[in-house]
Amino acid sequence: MPVAPAATVEQAGDSLVHVCFCSDDKDLRPLAVAMNSTLATARNPSLIVLHLVTSPEQAPSFEAALRSVLPLGSHLEALVTFRGSSGARKVLKSPFNFAPFYLESFLAAGKPKTASSPRRLIYLDTDVVLTSDIQELNELDLKGLPAAAVEDCSQQFDLYMDFKELQKLDLVKKGLNPKDCVFNRGVFVMDVLRWKELRITEEIEEWMARYRNSKKDIYKFGVSQPPWL
Repeated sequence: MPVAPAATVEQAGDSLVHVCFCSDDKDLRPLAVAMNSTLATARNPSLIVLHLVTSPEQAPSFEAALRSVLPLGSHLEALVTFRGSSGARKVLKSPFNFAPFYLESFLAAGKPKTASSPRRLIYLDTDVVLTSDIQELNELDLKGLPAAAVEDCSQQFDLYMDFKELQKLDLVKKGLNPKDCVFNRGVFVMDVLRWKELRITEEIEEWMARYRNSKKDIYKFGVSQPPWL
């Protein structure tokens, strides 16, 4: 949803800031606040492209509702739908818990074959309210890493994972301390190329398969956060 005429967006190219949300919640108020705060605090809102991954059933009503609350001049470039048959769904209670890990695939599926893919994506949970320019995240030096996320030292790894069970299965990576701070999935920056090169989505799927196939639960809290960690 670029806040500029289509021609301006096409000409901007790599200068665009791609911000992604995932939701099938019928209450659009948190999402509208998140989107509007992203635009309101931006130095140059004309360079921001907002992407929403949602269900095919919700897409038409979401589009109409968001058009009515986003700033004048906004237009909807594409509304990406997350079908129930997606490989991301598997045995999860809600596919939208895992949709953020498939951002590049969803966005690529919704674009013309001739269109280039974004080099960087910024994901925000729908309850996020921005108070400063999101361009700062877009300009972060990731130092060759596939993603950047917010460290949260109010929680440790052992809140989410059963390290005794992981050790039995020889799944504890060297140097990982159960008391290490976690990093939250609610806000993260993705280097699309490095993410694909390191097969991060595939590794997350492997960790879900391990969880599914283990005799005892290796995850203690949450669904999407443990494999993300």
